Amino acid sequence: MPAPQTAIQQHIAQIFEELLKHDGYGEFKVELRILKRGQKEVLVHYGKQYRYVLDFPVGPDLFAQAGSAPLSSKLKPTG
Repeated sequence: MPAPQTAIQQHIAQIFEELLKHDGYGEFKVELRILKRGQKEVLVHYGKQYRYVLDFPVGPDLFAQAGSAPLSSKLKPTG
């Protein structure tokens, strides 16, 4: 296997392992595009995500509780 192709495969494997170790959500996508002159373009998209769930009152309680506690105390990490 040519050296550039091997380096790309190793980098993709490294990214995959990193996402598996992440304590939140993540996404991983690889695109291949055929270019002119016998070339291919490899696009790697990945990112880590954190998901937070907020308790959000409905109705009249919405305005009564607006200033009752700082936002950081209402955040609940999930995942």
